[in-house]
Amino acid sequence: MSDARRDMDRKDKAALKVIGIVLAVLSLLVLFGVRWVAGLIGVGSEGVGWQTAFVSALIVSTVLVVVFAIASGDGLIGEMPTVVAAFFLFTAFFTVSIALIL
Repeated sequence: MSDARRDMDRKDKAALKVIGIVLAVLSLLVLFGVRWVAGLIGVGSEGVGWQTAFVSALIVSTVLVVVFAIASGDGLIGEMPTVVAAFFLFTAFFTVSIALIL
């Protein structure tokens, strides 16, 4: 592999990390903003706890991954590490989303 190719791969990985961090921060800001606006207009109550949000997120994530597995067909076996990583990311995202918004 040439030096230019390795340098480009390194730059792509760095750019992907920066984009991921920016999207994570923006997602959290949107979630907190929705909760703040809901508090201003008097919608909502105590909300659900983290434990209830986690259980709900596990169910939603499992259903979503099963739907993706059915849609992917034979491609699932080669993509198993990606599917497992996506499951944990979905679970984390849905847990925080449910706990902060509801």
